[in-house]
Amino acid sequence: MDSKSFAVLGDPINHSLSPKIHSAAYQQLGLDYNYEAIQVPANTLAEFIAQRGHAFDGFSVTMPLKFEAAEQSSDQTKLWGTGVANTLIRHGSHWDSHNTDIAGIDFALRQCFETNPASAAILGAGATARSALVALRNRAVSRVTVYARDKHKAVALANLLGDSDLILEIKHLAQYSKQQDLTINTLPAGVIESVEMKELQDGWLLSANYSSEHHSFTDLFPRAQVVSGVEMLLGQAIEQVKLFVAEDITLDTVQAREVLEAMRAALQQ
Repeated sequence: MDSKSFAVLGDPINHSLSPKIHSAAYQQLGLDYNYEAIQVPANTLAEFIAQRGHAFDGFSVTMPLKFEAAEQSSDQTKLWGTGVANTLIRHGSHWDSHNTDIAGIDFALRQCFETNPASAAILGAGATARSALVALRNRAVSRVTVYARDKHKAVALANLLGDSDLILEIKHLAQYSKQQDLTINTLPAGVIESVEMKELQDGWLLSANYSSEHHSFTDLFPRAQVVSGVEMLLGQAIEQVKLFVAEDITLDTVQAREVLEAMRAALQQ
């Protein structure tokens, strides 16, 4: 098998755990893959790919580039209607875009979904919020409230519902309260501080941004029902690994489980 090169792109990027977990995955699989982190500022992804994309076989894409990544491919069928991509795979001079964040959210909340939550809150209205709403829609959650700093921006999320029976409400972030079974926090680090919630919660919490999950807001939820954003990271990463290795090997269920364990162990080192 030939050596291949991959990278995670975003800004900032030096905090990213992706190089650690992806490198562990390819070592576990015995693949000669290189994976690095590259800082790419907003509004420069197309320029970066035009100049350096030929040297890579694929990219993981994080904030603030997920909308730009979706524009790199004319085929939007693998984005679940979100218009955002976190994965790019090169095929000659063309790029395929994928959204594995939806699978990552589903993976992270697998225990929560076993309780059949009827209502959920999404904090934020950006790229990850779109993936969160689709994940909730796919799980037939009946009511979702999006709490956003910019309510006009949040209105666009309604287009993701299609013919779903899901009831969507849009409220200002300051109106967040304890009226839902599940909360998914997609806000950037530091923004959650603007939520002046002091009442103890009895629902589940997923902090999708693992760099902002350690906050007093988290302490309002039962410890057993707080899901680390690292779980979402691992869930979306294993789907990326499947896509990246597809031309060389096909991961079966046992291999995928072993790769996931190797990635999780890498985070403890």
